[in-house]
Amino acid sequence: MQSKGGLEKLTSSTEILSLARAIEERYGGNSTGIDILPIETRGVAACRAEWSAEEERWYIMYTPESPPHDHVLCHELMHIILFIEGFPGACFSQWLTQRPWHKDMAYRAFNLCHHLEVWPLCESFGFSQEEYYSGVIATEVAPAVGSRNFFERLGPRQGDIQRFYHCCESLLSPASNDSKNALWAAIKKGYPQLLEPVQEYCAACCERLPLTPESFMSAANMLFGPLNLPPGSVTLETYYYGHLTPNFRKVVLGNRFGI
Repeated sequence: MQSKGGLEKLTSSTEILSLARAIEERYGGNSTGIDILPIETRGVAACRAEWSAEEERWYIMYTPESPPHDHVLCHELMHIILFIEGFPGACFSQWLTQRPWHKDMAYRAFNLCHHLEVWPLCESFGFSQEEYYSGVIATEVAPAVGSRNFFERLGPRQGDIQRFYHCCESLLSPASNDSKNALWAAIKKGYPQLLEPVQEYCAACCERLPLTPESFMSAANMLFGPLNLPPGSVTLETYYYGHLTPNFRKVVLGNRFGI
């Protein structure tokens, strides 16, 4: 990766830049770089945090045609905080990397588990994502769940699994209650067979909150369950040994937001 500059090129928010500086200080002053997200990965995410082991620095990878808003930058920096605290990353096996749909769904399940902690951290830092996720439900998820044509190219089983993950993420997100109620209605009308599993998995996720690096393993493995992956397809392991700081969020957020 080649740095295209620091976060100052993407935002003037003092909150975002102070959060980035706190992370940079944790890594000996190496700045948080920015770079262009590869085209082949943009279908999975429009923005993501990525670690460069060679440079020992973090990068925010983004799509230049749609520069990330401040709440998205905050979201990605909160992912970094979780890694600093010892929350695991996911390594995919060769079997999984050769199966794009399975890999995308495994990534979605893993990312959802991270989001269970990222979302409240963003709220604590003053960046609400309610409007964003409410919009996603209204314009993307609810219409897709209610359409019998949207997922048909995947086949019955894969279509239901993809609907399942879309629904779980949306219903666990910080979207408004009205948006979530509209999604429940769409599920009930279009795919009532998903009601019970979605309810069960959402309840099981909520029971595990707040997550720790240890309980994260249990939650993630539960969310991988519907994929029926072969053993060893996903390995969850803590990154960056020697750089871990348990409860780093308290160092960054505690005094200001009372965490």
